[in-house]
Amino acid sequence: MFEAIPDIVTIDEIPNDKRLSLTIKEKIAILTRQTEELMEENAELTLLDVADVYMQRFKRRLEPSLFEEPSIRCLLDRLNSILLLEPCISKFLLDLHNST
Repeated sequence: MFEAIPDIVTIDEIPNDKRLSLTIKEKIAILTRQTEELMEENAELTLLDVADVYMQRFKRRLEPSLFEEPSIRCLLDRLNSILLLEPCISKFLLDLHNST
């Protein structure tokens, strides 16, 4: 059944079983929605705060490796359709792209 939706689910064969997981594209889509929620709930959010705020809100760690990225910065760079990283003295501020 899951073989019919390869754009959404990947199937990994493991000994005597199969493991299902979302494709990177689907994971990024979910993370995009979650990031929009975080930005709406937090007036100011820095790159350094993202992991902690994500954990508090969604009760799980933000793991860049699940998205095949080496760092949270690289992961957030993939969200460039909605997110701007703005240099600000010693930190990066996150900001949503203006949709107008």
